Amino acid sequence: METVQKQMVDAAWHGMLSAPANTARDWMDQLCQREPALESYLFSADEHYSPSDERGIIFLAGFLIWRLLAGEKSKPLTDEALEKVQEQNVRHFYELDASSKHVFLEAARKLNAVSNQRPLIEFVLEILRHYFHDAPPAADANLRLALVHLKTVVDCLDHHQGA
Repeated sequence: METVQKQMVDAAWHGMLSAPANTARDWMDQLCQREPALESYLFSADEHYSPSDERGIIFLAGFLIWRLLAGEKSKPLTDEALEKVQEQNVRHFYELDASSKHVFLEAARKLNAVSNQRPLIEFVLEILRHYFHDAPPAADANLRLALVHLKTVVDCLDHHQGA
């Protein structure tokens, strides 16, 4: 799939945030109907890794990814596909030794360097950093896992659409 440019990502994010509630609800319903495995994956990640006062941010970022990468005629992702790609991303993060916040950000950049959707992943990382910035240091692991989950969604949809 072609790389989604930063301007498109910015426009989609701001469009989502400014959409009337009924439009946003319709979009969410579309995702839930067309991508049940993805819906479950995002809700689970959000429940486990988002700061308690920021619940929904992982799902919202995942929704942005889906809106930008999912084609109208695409087949739904499967739990198996998500799990397989997540395992690969977790392994890459550990190989890059993402132990401290500074090292983690560098590892995230290196992991992103091989992605076709670099502007999108960079935007998602900025979203996460914004919402996790006041979280206690113990939440760094949750930031890492949130990024792994969202990069998994990007990789699955990018590969799925390019196939």
